[in-house]
Parts: sequence; structure tokens; C-alpha cells
Amino acid sequence: MEGLRRDGIPILLVEQNMHRAIGIVQRFYVLERGAVVLEGDGGNTSHREALVRQLAV
Repeated sequence: MEGLRRDGIPILLVEQNMHRAIGIVQRFYVLERGAVVLEGDGGNTSHREALVRQLAV
């Protein structure tokens, strides 16, 4: 997948393991009951922290 990203090929990744996915994404979207409840830049620390808070159970 990393090679595809480097080549500029868009990828839609649906992954339940946030920690695994956040290391390779440029943008992320959190869906809840079909609605986007959070979106952010995967490389932005404050966006990543908001993601962790949003998904904390």
C-alpha cells in the first residue's frame, strides 16, 4: 500500500485498527451511524490526539 501512496494512487482504507491505519494515511474520517463525526490530517499531532479521544471507549 505504501508504494501505491508514493505513486499518487488514491486508496480508500476501511480499518478498525486505528493505530495500524493512522501510520499510513494522509487524511482520516470517523463515521458514526453513517455520518462523519471527525476528520483530520493523519500527520497532524493534534488531529491524531482528537482521533484517539473520539475513539476512546
